[in-house]
Amino acid sequence: MVLKADDCIGPEVENLVSSLLDGCVLLENIRFYEEEKNKPDFAKKLASVADIYVNDAFGTAHRAHTSTEGVTKFLKPSIAGFLLQKGSRSRRGSLESEASVCCHCWWFEGLIQDQSH
Repeated sequence: MVLKADDCIGPEVENLVSSLLDGCVLLENIRFYEEEKNKPDFAKKLASVADIYVNDAFGTAHRAHTSTEGVTKFLKPSIAGFLLQKGSRSRRGSLESEASVCCHCWWFEGLIQDQSH
């Protein structure tokens, strides 16, 4: 069973999680919160309703935000999901190819530019 919360922290989320016997709770988008910029108190609140952390968002894994880095300090295990592993393997494999050097310069530049958002 999958339940959807209209928030990502607070009593509503805590009640949904505690009432769930089997399944998961889908939280509201964390990006709406200023605290997503890696505030430890916010990370601790997010982690308090979870058992493990799985990051499956390759496109945002480079960000040191609450939802990608902060919660890992409070949740063990914190692991990479299948898509993150696939993206990592794909980048690693193309780094070994001389033909992809130009492509990877762009990719790393994109990461640096994207961190300002």
